Amino acid sequence: MTTNNIKQSFRSLKHNKLYSFLNIGGFAVGFAVCMVLALYTFKEYSVDKGFENHSKLYRLIDTERNSCHLDYDVAQSLKAQFPDIKIAVPFDYVSFADEKANIYMKKLDGEDFIQSKSMISTTNDFFKAFSVPIIAGNSDAPFADLNSAVLTKSIAQKLFGTTDVIGEIIDFAGMFSIPVSAVCEDIPANSSIDADIFYNSENENFRFSQNCNGNVCCNPVDIYVELNDNVNPKQFAEVANKNFPANKMSTKNIRLQPLTDIYLEPGIEANKNKAGSKAMMNIFLSIAILIMLLSVINYVNLSISKQLTTLKDIAIKVTNGAGVKQLRGYYLIDVSISVLIAFILAIGISALVLPFAEQLLGTTLKLTWLASPLLLVVFAGILISTILISSFAPVYIVSRFDVQRLFGKKQLSLGKQFGRKALTTFQLSTAMMLLIGLIIIQKQIHFVKDKDLGFDKEQLVRIDYTKGAQNIDAMKQRIDQLAFVQNSSLSHGAPGSIYNKMSSNTKDKNQFMFDCVFADDHFLETFDIQLLEGRGFQNSDLNNACLINETAYKKFGWNNLENRKFNNGKEGGYNVVGVVRDFNVASLHTGITPVCILYNPQFDCINVKLAQGNVREQIQQLKNIWGDFFPDEPMRFSFYDAYFDAFYHKEEREGKAIAVFSIIAFMITCLGLVGQIFQTTNARIKEIGIRKVNGAKITEVMAMLNKDFVKWVAIAFIIATPLAWYSMHKWLENFAYKTNLSWWIFALAGVLALGIALLTVSWQSWKAATRNPVEALRYE
Repeated sequence: MTTNNIKQSFRSLKHNKLYSFLNIGGFAVGFAVCMVLALYTFKEYSVDKGFENHSKLYRLIDTERNSCHLDYDVAQSLKAQFPDIKIAVPFDYVSFADEKANIYMKKLDGEDFIQSKSMISTTNDFFKAFSVPIIAGNSDAPFADLNSAVLTKSIAQKLFGTTDVIGEIIDFAGMFSIPVSAVCEDIPANSSIDADIFYNSENENFRFSQNCNGNVCCNPVDIYVELNDNVNPKQFAEVANKNFPANKMSTKNIRLQPLTDIYLEPGIEANKNKAGSKAMMNIFLSIAILIMLLSVINYVNLSISKQLTTLKDIAIKVTNGAGVKQLRGYYLIDVSISVLIAFILAIGISALVLPFAEQLLGTTLKLTWLASPLLLVVFAGILISTILISSFAPVYIVSRFDVQRLFGKKQLSLGKQFGRKALTTFQLSTAMMLLIGLIIIQKQIHFVKDKDLGFDKEQLVRIDYTKGAQNIDAMKQRIDQLAFVQNSSLSHGAPGSIYNKMSSNTKDKNQFMFDCVFADDHFLETFDIQLLEGRGFQNSDLNNACLINETAYKKFGWNNLENRKFNNGKEGGYNVVGVVRDFNVASLHTGITPVCILYNPQFDCINVKLAQGNVREQIQQLKNIWGDFFPDEPMRFSFYDAYFDAFYHKEEREGKAIAVFSIIAFMITCLGLVGQIFQTTNARIKEIGIRKVNGAKITEVMAMLNKDFVKWVAIAFIIATPLAWYSMHKWLENFAYKTNLSWWIFALAGVLALGIALLTVSWQSWKAATRNPVEALRYE
């Protein structure tokens, strides 16, 4: 019996080629998309789980400021004071992995240089806590002394062609030279941190960050702790907060953030680790679930539609003695074969599209992750559920009819089929929600990229050099003499790159933090920042004056600038001589912050405003001047427009991914509509024939067949609109500046969905409407 059922199933697939293609192909495509998104979600949720001790590692968070930055000295104080802490690690992470930095390293006296991805300033305890193996050097003390560095295996091989590099000297971006004391394995790829070089933070010169409050300065860093076995992190935090060590950042209360939560927990101030978006992950996970549901619904609908066309075959089986058990067996085998074929095709499709998916999602994916226990259980559940529903539904429908009616001439009626209509409405609602989300995401990306930042970023290039480099003024004079250079300014820090933060030092509860830029007297003109009150810098102001933005002026609560001072940065503070228009110093994910522009000669970059022209030629002339002053170093430069656009590359990539998945969802929904129109026309063939014999026009027949689909689209629109509005409203909360959820977005999505639905079903309804009525009525 089983063998016979298998043969009949394959004959049925061959005989009903169109149904087989729509059914198996649609399910396979949907399953493949679900697989790819499942792999992506699986990877995102497994970030930082590659560290051996990840379950015991926590980052300290200042609960009052919700900041991961604590005073450097707190690490050892905690270790000495609380025996529950096995290891405490100060950790300062600086990443150059994006397009906004151009930092290089090379062998001392070497000519070839390589791009540096990121660097970490820490202690020997880092390698123990994070279980990073040392493959060359002393594993107990990778930093041999204060002035030593540890390279990763891959960077050592790129620089020297070997890992046997102990004692070799490297030149880091022309800033300093340092000997290599050890080589370690690369940081796990699926991690929120990355590094190619480590520095010993016990050497104060290798502490990259500094905050000052009056004359009190400290080094803000992340602090990771590894707790002893069986220590409850919440209970430990409660104990630690009762007697937290005194520190220069006035931290009094902390919580412990699990290492594996860092990547997807938003809103942590001063976080430098790579960050994912939990909201976007939920969107992708929802898309995967919805596309899978659309595919399953399509498969079930088309399977039932196919079975209904063979009711007389079923009647023959029943007449020959087949019972419900035999029918279930037949359908179980028939559906299982189709589902397994679709599953195999889905794996093949996933393998083919994986390189494109990796490029689209900006990550590395491995098909072998499908063998993980979690994903195996999920996909096995989907397959079994699909097989059971698709197998037993036809048997249930057949059981409602008398065998004699199955052989009769009267058209069988399946009732109003509320379930089928509900499923179709669900499919349309889902597709419409994805379309609305796609439009809003694209609108938000254009909004943030086009928004006025308070300064002119066009044709503005930044050239970095080592702080303290010689002859910078002479090089700037040469640059200013170029005909295409409209303005130039020296600075330390600039919009998009703030290295210094200082307190307002107001000695009251209204104290707040400043983002500080050290700049010369041409800064405002070069960046086209508007001066609202007071005056710009004069030569006599050097190291004595500053400008503040509108936000800082309001926070101070001043009504004039007479005798006003910013009492920080140096003894005696700086005279506030002017107020400038607010301008963004970070991405539009965050709002405007208090900014102070200090007339202080601690510069490390030249900002150059270029005229419209041949940019390639202009950059080459700038490189020629650079080469005259620094012949052994490459010119490190970046354009501010590209610099700020890079802040939104992640959203752009996600928007493209959602666009692709939305198109696929619409295609799957259209396949479902094709199945529905097949069912509708087949059920109403004789009705259509009678109407045409009685004078009905083709357009009238098409309108009759299509009106249900218009009704379904309208109901789907009513369902999808509030759900899409809520989802996208939550997503826009990731931005301090956001576009409006305009009514036309929802209307446009509704019109597009209606148009696509009508185009999809109209060709089949036209085919049914133009059919010769004699063919439909010839047996009557």
